[in-house]
Amino acid sequence: ALMGYDPWIDEDAMPAGTSLERGSLKGMQESCGVVFFLTPSFKDQGFLQTEVDYAVNEKRSKGDAFAIIALQFEDEQGNVGEIPELLKHYVWKKPKSNLQALCEIVKSV
Repeated sequence: ALMGYDPWIDEDAMPAGTSLERGSLKGMQESCGVVFFLTPSFKDQGFLQTEVDYAVNEKRSKGDAFAIIALQFEDEQGNVGEIPELLKHYVWKKPKSNLQALCEIVKSV
């Protein structure tokens, strides 16, 4: 457990053959928060909106015991990751470095 947290990363935590939607839902239900890394190169294939819906439901259910953290990254050309509409209701951060991103995550959980 890094820094007292045991991060659950969807790609690493789900064995082959796991339904992405069910795996993501279970991961959020067992977590104290979710981090969305929004990069300019990310191409949503329909899963992001589902994960945002799951996160919002967990937030409603758990209140302050669940954090929704959105980090918007910028590439060298100045392009930024798109903030999904439902996440615009929460404060998001635009970290300038990976260290700043980590600090934002730790402050939020």
